Amino acid sequence: MRPISRLQSLALARPWPLLWPAALLIVACAGPGQPSKDCLKAPPSDWASMHSAEFATFVRDLEQPLWDSTARPALLEASLGFGERALRATLLCAHEGARDEAPRISEHFLASLERRQTPPSRGESGNQITQAAALLLRPLTPDQSVRLMALVIGSDPHPDLAVRVECACTLLALKETRVAPFLIRVLRARTPAEKTNPPDWPRIDTLAWVKHRASRSLAEHLGIPDAFRPDGSWQHQIDEALKYERLLVETAGARH
Repeated sequence: MRPISRLQSLALARPWPLLWPAALLIVACAGPGQPSKDCLKAPPSDWASMHSAEFATFVRDLEQPLWDSTARPALLEASLGFGERALRATLLCAHEGARDEAPRISEHFLASLERRQTPPSRGESGNQITQAAALLLRPLTPDQSVRLMALVIGSDPHPDLAVRVECACTLLALKETRVAPFLIRVLRARTPAEKTNPPDWPRIDTLAWVKHRASRSLAEHLGIPDAFRPDGSWQHQIDEALKYERLLVETAGARH
């Protein structure tokens, strides 16, 4: 397992809801690796109540566990919903999900996302965002990819834009380019360009994070630096969206 940086641990030590952006980084670092022979069978009894800094250290040092028949159902149940406790449970499940012999944690996360729950307040979608990011830990079946796609595009996408964007980013990382137009639409939101590419989600006052996330995902897919600035001028945002659109067309043409 790749080490988790000190910066991530410091971010986790901050109060909720600032914990969840760092959780994305932790999930990204929890890829397949060599599990220890004496793997952990259950998390500490105070995993949900320990100080955030202590929990961050525990997760950082956690080898790929294989939770026992008592711990796993409790963690899976706790990972549903919102708040820091649910996010902690998701992180613990995600670490186990990287093991070949682990149950299909990805199916649990996908089913959780398919509940299409709206966060009770702004900033509380972190657990669902982390579950969407964690779907990269294991290969998805064709059916799971179709179900994840339905959370991004179609008649019944996920109601929370941040969760929807993270689902799209996961699919794009899996080389599913049909979500790219949606991510470009996010970049154009709240600029004059949205008149020709209007949003299909309820108006949101703060779009900085979703725009940053969409741009980073597109840049990583194309293998270019991420130059998009969510606080940049309208023209800057329009130009960057056009750049991504052009490069995607060129990339698609080069493959044929």
